[in-house]
Amino acid sequence: MTDSSTHGPMRTWKCLCMSIAISVLVASSNGSGSPLGGVAAAASWDDPENDIYKQQALAKPWFTSSLVIGGTNFYISPISIVSFFFVVINCYYIIFRSGGSGAFARANHILVAEEEAAKRLKSKVGNDFARFQEHAAKYSSCPSKNNGGDLGKFKPGDMAPPFDKTIFNPENPIHVTLGPIQTQFGWHLIFIQDRKL
Repeated sequence: MTDSSTHGPMRTWKCLCMSIAISVLVASSNGSGSPLGGVAAAASWDDPENDIYKQQALAKPWFTSSLVIGGTNFYISPISIVSFFFVVINCYYIIFRSGGSGAFARANHILVAEEEAAKRLKSKVGNDFARFQEHAAKYSSCPSKNNGGDLGKFKPGDMAPPFDKTIFNPENPIHVTLGPIQTQFGWHLIFIQDRKL
């Protein structure tokens, strides 16, 4: 069972594209400093009737400076700086914080207070998933016991560190009973149903 949904990645790319578009629209102009784009440049500088265009073309707030790249003026202002950081922060979140790698797992567990109890249960369960679910329902102290110990689908960092490390270690096989693993909650036996690294 793998996640073939593309809704998350499509939404991520749409957010990234929107952030970049907003930043570019705020930060750039059509090669002139006037709000009318190239209109002032097209008007004759010698024509006294076009004095307003000259003023608009030459007007620039004190806090704005321009950067010319490839013949295009990019106006740097506090708004464009804020927009730039908005894009950078969104990119960081999209790539690193929202599970950009796409890694996930689905697992069941049995939680008990003592290591010896976990070892005894492991010897009874073996690698039989149906038996694992039965023993989880009977002996686990976690509320997930009502679902045979099923923790659902989760991504790296969602679980306690030792538990998380065991689940997402590529050397640990799936469809095998792993453990006992100790966390602050007690001792766990883990059965990984599905995993994408």
